[in-house]
Amino acid sequence: MAGIRGMTTRGAWLVVALALALWLPRSAAAETMVHHGPFHFDPAAPGIIHLSGEIDLRAGLSFQRILDASGEARELVLDSGGGLVHVALPIAIEVRRRGLVTRVPEGAGCYSSCTFLWFAGTTRHAGGEIGVHQLASDSGDLEAGQLAIADIVDVLTGFGVPSAVIVRMLQTPSTGIDVLSQDDLRRYGLIAASPAFATVPLRPEAAPPDPAAPDLTPPEPAPPAEPSLAELAAPGPGTAVPRPRPSITEPDADGSETAVLRALPAPPAPGADAPRTPVAARPAPESGPPPEQRAIDFLARNTRDWSRPNDVALSRIAEDYADAVDFYGGPHSHAEVMADKRAFARRWPVRDYELDLSTARADCDAARCVVTGEILWDARSPERGAVSRGRSIIEVTLARAADGFRITAEGGRVIERY
Repeated sequence: MAGIRGMTTRGAWLVVALALALWLPRSAAAETMVHHGPFHFDPAAPGIIHLSGEIDLRAGLSFQRILDASGEARELVLDSGGGLVHVALPIAIEVRRRGLVTRVPEGAGCYSSCTFLWFAGTTRHAGGEIGVHQLASDSGDLEAGQLAIADIVDVLTGFGVPSAVIVRMLQTPSTGIDVLSQDDLRRYGLIAASPAFATVPLRPEAAPPDPAAPDLTPPEPAPPAEPSLAELAAPGPGTAVPRPRPSITEPDADGSETAVLRALPAPPAPGADAPRTPVAARPAPESGPPPEQRAIDFLARNTRDWSRPNDVALSRIAEDYADAVDFYGGPHSHAEVMADKRAFARRWPVRDYELDLSTARADCDAARCVVTGEILWDARSPERGAVSRGRSIIEVTLARAADGFRITAEGGRVIERY
């Protein structure tokens, strides 16, 4: 019996040791995330909140707590089968109020009441599935069900969800799921045709040529350099100059929102004759590297500056941003962008950031350049003993000015963590 008890004791220790071996790595990994209910975020990227799991009775409170813990939420990543309708609807309203971007990554799914949160995004991305169906209820209370449907229709209509989508939702039994295809999402205007980033168009259409204007194109011995957009769009008398759609907005004095882009010239007064610049008389091409190369160099230098000590980094990059910036899905002032940068710098005071030049691409016109590429980063907090490394995609829109570039839009996402 003594032998048996000895074996039992040793066996018990082996079980405990095995349990600790399995639990400790998960515990250590869990400590790198901040959790509140089904929501969590990585301290290395506090602006990106994740929903993983059911929207339960306490999810509304959990969402407020995770927002407070983040302090800088700008994106909500969704992977959920749904849950309670009257908990999901207020969360969705808060998502829209805060102007969050919503995303369902590839391999994930957002179904049932989870879709309310996705629909609430000011910009929506969907690599995974978006599935809708009818309201499900076990109570049999017809009046309560009708009120719930009225609330759903009211909220989703306020988010700009087309009635055709709501009809599909109400026609699908609660025991099934109607998954909206990528073509559906584009056709209903729920995502852009190219959903990775929202950027200003680079090649606006030129105004129709003036039939009365003489043909000033030189003969063809050698193809001339590409004319500028201003020349291509030179209008005749009384013709308005087309302008690219700006990427930022700011409120007017009366509270309304007017699109502005400081780099664009003001249009001529109606009826005024806009001066024509003959092709033969246009200025000589800019000297030095092409604007695309200068734009990539600008982003590479900005990235290196972000790796410097906080006081130097913040001082230098402050000069790179315009007065108004479309910053990760929403319009922000220069002061708001720098407040975000200061908060991140305090949290991760030791940084090593580098633009992978092999991935960098730029496209420029007369007013702006759009630059994309991958950033390799290593962020550390010696005080907290925290380390975060990985790779991100970044896209910036740069307004071209006489003294260089200014960032008017910035967006991106983490694609890998090491």
